[in-house]
Amino acid sequence: MKNVILLFLAIGIEVVGTMFMNQSEGFTQWLPSVMVFICYLTALVLCIYLLKELEVGLVNALWSGLGTFAVVLLGILFLNESVSLLKALGMIFVIVGVVLLNLHNHFHQKRSVM
Repeated sequence: MKNVILLFLAIGIEVVGTMFMNQSEGFTQWLPSVMVFICYLTALVLCIYLLKELEVGLVNALWSGLGTFAVVLLGILFLNESVSLLKALGMIFVIVGVVLLNLHNHFHQKRSVM
């Protein structure tokens, strides 16, 4: 359970860093630019720590999938980014993929215990 919480924390920190990228205006604004690097470094350190106990495929799928979903959603909600049927379908497919990978991991762990 601790690893799951740390993974979601790492994803959240990476998403915050990505949102600061928009505010950095091409790294011309110093505070948002520094925050990008702090957030990404922190998220990467957490991710590397998690790879000691979790599968790299699962971590990467959750990291990239949920991170992408969150950034797209925040862009729509707070940055007036466009909404389209294709974007919505893509977001749904990301979530379906993450769920399927988690189900695979869950069932694989149960079989290896038996």
